[in-house]
Amino acid sequence: MLFRMWRSGIKAFTVHEAPDPPAARDDRAEQLVFVKDGFSLFAALVPPIWMIANRLWLVLLCYIAAIGSLVAAFGLLGVADYWLGYASLAISLVIGFEADSLIRWTLDRKAYRQIASVTGATDEECERRFFSEWLPTVPDVSPSSFAPPGTDGGLNTSTTDATTAPLSGSVIPPKRTGWRSATPWRSS
Repeated sequence: MLFRMWRSGIKAFTVHEAPDPPAARDDRAEQLVFVKDGFSLFAALVPPIWMIANRLWLVLLCYIAAIGSLVAAFGLLGVADYWLGYASLAISLVIGFEADSLIRWTLDRKAYRQIASVTGATDEECERRFFSEWLPTVPDVSPSSFAPPGTDGGLNTSTTDATTAPLSGSVIPPKRTGWRSATPWRSS
C-alpha cells in the first residue's frame, strides 16, 4: 500500500496541536505542525544534520550514543571496518524510514496532540483539505469578539442590574488538554 501511495503521488500528513493553543483561531492555526509521512532522503543521507535542523536533540544524543557504541564494540571485537560502514548505513536507512515517527515522538514528548490525518495529491491540497474541515469547528475568539464593559454583551458592573448574565453570545474557548469534566460521573 505504501508503494502504491508513493507511486501514485498521494501525500499523507498528520496534524499536531500545541498543548495550550491560543484562543484566537488565526494564532492557533499558525502553531499547528504538519508532519509528512514517508521516507526522508535528507534524514537518511545526513542524519545528524537532519536531527539538528528539526531540533530533535534527544534523538541526536541517542544516535551519537548508538554510533559510538558500535565503533567501540567493533573495535574491541576486532571486526573489519567495512562492517561498521554497513551498520552505519543500516542505521541511516532506519532513520530515513522512521523520520516522521521520530518527529511525532518528539512532539508527543512536548505534549502536542494529534488532531487530524489528511491525504492529498500535493502539500497545498492536504493543507486546504485540513483547514476546510477544521476551521468551521473552531470558534474565532479574539479580543475584538468581546464588547466593552457596561455595554450589551459585555461585563455589567452596575449593582442594580445584577440579575443579567455578565456575558452573552456564543463564544466558547477551546478545550485545553488535561481539563476534566465538572461532573464526576462523566468521563472526559
